[in-house]
Amino acid sequence: MNAIEPTWDNLLYFSGVTLLSIGFGDLLPVGLIRLFAIIEGAIGILLPSAFFIKSIYQEQVNIFLSSRDE
Repeated sequence: MNAIEPTWDNLLYFSGVTLLSIGFGDLLPVGLIRLFAIIEGAIGILLPSAFFIKSIYQEQVNIFLSSRDE
């Protein structure tokens, strides 16, 4: 295993793989970057979940308000 060059291409690729929760196969975080990779991976899981929950909640509020107006 050799260190890669921290070019924008490599950093963007690593960030995308982490954020989309695809997983590591060809790049491996080392040192303190491992903590940031965990945080970014958690964001990649929690952000879509929060969006989905908010959408469901908003739909329920709309249904409640429309039934109240009738």
